[in-house]
Amino acid sequence: TVSKFCAAHFAQRFKERYLKQALMEKDEKGEKGEILKKALREAFASISEEIVEKGFLDGSTAAVVIITGDFICLAHIG
Repeated sequence: TVSKFCAAHFAQRFKERYLKQALMEKDEKGEKGEILKKALREAFASISEEIVEKGFLDGSTAAVVIITGDFICLAHIG
């Protein structure tokens, strides 16, 4: 199912493909929130494209929470 696919692949893809890249890039203000939002958007888009390519017929929704020492980021897609 889509939920199982996302659960199995999202965190690793977010970490490896997007978060490292986003953290290496400097946004204009250097704001952690903007960097995380960019990484989340790109990871969600990548997962969505793969779901379409695999021909899944069901849908899913996701909530992701990222907590660092001084920052909380919550994202929802569905």
